[in-house]
Amino acid sequence: MLIDQIRNTSNSQHKHLEAILFPVLSAINNDQEYKKLLKAFYGYVQPVQDLIMMHINKEVVPDMDERRNAGLLLDDLRTLGDQTIPEHCENLPEIVDGPSALGALYVLEGSTLGGKIITKMLAEQLGSDSALSFFKGYGPETGKKWKDFTRYLEDERNSPFAETIVQTASQTFALFGTWLEKKLVNHS
Repeated sequence: MLIDQIRNTSNSQHKHLEAILFPVLSAINNDQEYKKLLKAFYGYVQPVQDLIMMHINKEVVPDMDERRNAGLLLDDLRTLGDQTIPEHCENLPEIVDGPSALGALYVLEGSTLGGKIITKMLAEQLGSDSALSFFKGYGPETGKKWKDFTRYLEDERNSPFAETIVQTASQTFALFGTWLEKKLVNHS
C-alpha cells in the first residue's frame, strides 16, 4: 500500500518534526507564544498549499476545494488581534506535478489527525479555544476526511507515481521541520 510506503520512508522526518513541535506546543502559555506558532505554521503551510493547488489533479482528489485552508491560520491570528502577514518560507518541497502535490498534501492532511489533541492542549494552556480554528481541522469530520484522502491516495492511477509521492511527502516533512526549527527554536 502506498500509505505504508509513505509512512515507512518518511518516518524519521516525521519524528524529527514532532520532536521540534511538541516541546514548543507544550510550552505555550500566552497569546504571544501562540501567535509565534501560528505565524510559523502559516509561513510554511500557505506557500506549500499554493503549490499543491497549482498542480493537484481534482480527478484524484475531487473534494480538494473543501480541504484544509491555511487561511484559517490568518483567521486565528486576526482573532488574537494580529493583522500582520507572516513571512513565507522559501525553502519549499519540489511540487511540480500532480503526484508531487499529492505527496505534499499527505503531510498537510495528516496533520489534521493530531489537531484534536493539539486543540485540547492549547485550549487548556491558553484558557480559551477562540483562536484554534486551524488546529480543529475538520472538527467531527476529520476522521472521515482522512479516510477519503487515503482512498484517493491508494487509487491505482497513483501507483506509477509512488516514488514521487513518497519522496515529496518525506521532503515536505523534512523542510517543515527545518522551518519550524528556524522560526520556533532558533528564533529568527
